[in-house]
Amino acid sequence: MGAKTTGNDLDNASIEFNSVRMDRTALLDKHCDVFTVREGKQGKGVYVERGGDASEGATSGTKKHRLTNMDRIGQRLFTGRIAVAQGAHEFRSLLFQRTKEATDNKPCWVPSAGKSDSTATPATRALSDVPQLKSLYLEETRRHERTGRFLRVVESALCASLLSKTRPDSVLVEAVAAAKVRAVDEAIEMTHRLRQEVGAYALMAKTGFEHTDFLQCCKFAEGDSRVLMMKMARDRVWRLAKMKRKGNTGGRGTLVDTTSKREASATASLAAQIQDAAARGLSPTEAWDEASEAAYLLAEIAIEDIVTTWLDPVAKL
Repeated sequence: MGAKTTGNDLDNASIEFNSVRMDRTALLDKHCDVFTVREGKQGKGVYVERGGDASEGATSGTKKHRLTNMDRIGQRLFTGRIAVAQGAHEFRSLLFQRTKEATDNKPCWVPSAGKSDSTATPATRALSDVPQLKSLYLEETRRHERTGRFLRVVESALCASLLSKTRPDSVLVEAVAAAKVRAVDEAIEMTHRLRQEVGAYALMAKTGFEHTDFLQCCKFAEGDSRVLMMKMARDRVWRLAKMKRKGNTGGRGTLVDTTSKREASATASLAAQIQDAAARGLSPTEAWDEASEAAYLLAEIAIEDIVTTWLDPVAKL
């Protein structure tokens, strides 16, 4: 594990076992176990899941759904994404708060109004009142509040799903992914812009700016943001293709009925690019690589739609 610029307590490292035999009693066995069943002189390895019986599932009508170990892993992944999103959001909040306190108390020279002679007494104002920084603080307040509300409503929905021991549906799963991408990417954007406006202050130790690489950790933790965005784009292209196969090319039941017009247009444009690449003999992987910019643009549009829908379900996008 090499030294990092920040977050040296994080456990991302490489480890290798070579010709190591481990006694079965040393294996972790909270969710599963491995043991040997004797068949004559031969031993046969048997894998058994622990727990996860029907009593752990949620009742849906008369059918009970058993939570598998994969369900539990998935639930930890979803809660992890929310935790990462909240961590990035809180880091951003504290950095802006600390920086504004400093710039509120940093005087800047300004020319005296209406006086041009050299004897005029110079006036001062706080660095926070410099137009570009003042505008950034106002924008931050607005965007921070909106993203914070989105995180809270998604967390609430995920908690309800976990407490009822039901699998999160596809809408909630995608909202969790959107929350992770939005919170982290917005935190990176806004803290970077703040750095550009406060000059040498951002170079000083103990200001918080020395730990902004924490946001880099957030970007790839619990599902890389790029991977999540590409999945959103692929899912929409797949859904459009499915609708076309069913003959939903107009009227009700089309993609426009379930998304914003902008998202539907971006989906159709991306699908057309993929089809064109395939017609030119490119493989599916090559086609998606070629259309990656359009795919990420679609994901950005989709994320904004998801945020708006969760915050205002009746909004006309």
